[in-house]
Amino acid sequence: MVLTKGGRNTTLIQASIANNGNSVILIADRLLTSRIGRDETLQYEFEWNQEKIFYVENVGVGFAGAAIFADKAEKEVRKKSKNKDLTSIINAISKYIKNEKKEIINQFIFNETGIASSAEFFTKVSLPIPEPVRGSIYTYISELSNMLNFACIVCGFDKNNHCKLVAIDNDGKIYDMTNFGSVQIGSGDTFSRIYFDLNCYKTSVSLSEGLFFAYKAKKWAEAPTGVGYCTDIFILQKNEKPLLITDDSPLMNKINSIHKEELENHNETKNKLIKKIENILKDVKK
Repeated sequence: MVLTKGGRNTTLIQASIANNGNSVILIADRLLTSRIGRDETLQYEFEWNQEKIFYVENVGVGFAGAAIFADKAEKEVRKKSKNKDLTSIINAISKYIKNEKKEIINQFIFNETGIASSAEFFTKVSLPIPEPVRGSIYTYISELSNMLNFACIVCGFDKNNHCKLVAIDNDGKIYDMTNFGSVQIGSGDTFSRIYFDLNCYKTSVSLSEGLFFAYKAKKWAEAPTGVGYCTDIFILQKNEKPLLITDDSPLMNKINSIHKEELENHNETKNKLIKKIENILKDVKK
């Protein structure tokens, strides 16, 4: 368990397209952030005992941030997305985040002023509210996006069987990231994205190569503080049931062994190249 100060969501949720758009790979760690008491900034991180990703039909969802919001959002998805298609799931999560934020604002305004509705507070400017109180409310609202501590990725196939990658931020805003081939959220997003970019990732790679690449990117992202070592993977394919590979499964053990073997081969190649450089330097000195 790691004690931290509040900020970005300490995690990595990552999705990428492979096999010319016929496959989507969703990866997540299991690290969660929990607040200590009523302090908005003092938090601690811990590895959860279950996955932070789930699927409905042929759509995968991964959450970053506070576990309570993720749990409530998943329940909203399963309860309210009528046809369980990608678009309705995206809209259900976006609406949930916006409603959650609205309720938090309403509660804060009520606690500060006794006014039960934020709409009344904003429209009736003649209300006898002291300027310091009014100022504190506007400050709270401007900082609420960081305090809500929630974001997610929705990926998979829409009604037309086209693959999509979508990110939803803690304001409920929706971002279509499909054309980028991959999308990442959480504190490890920069490291993961750099790995994809520097290695010139192409969505035309086979599923097996895409899976190996996505796993490598996740391991690369473990470098910063805030990305857990556990790994869960959903493989979504057109007209096929999603495949879940959990961190403790035999299949994940095999994938991890392949990753270790690749690292060993890399080190062996590196040592051979270093030896060649040593020989070159010796020849120069002669």
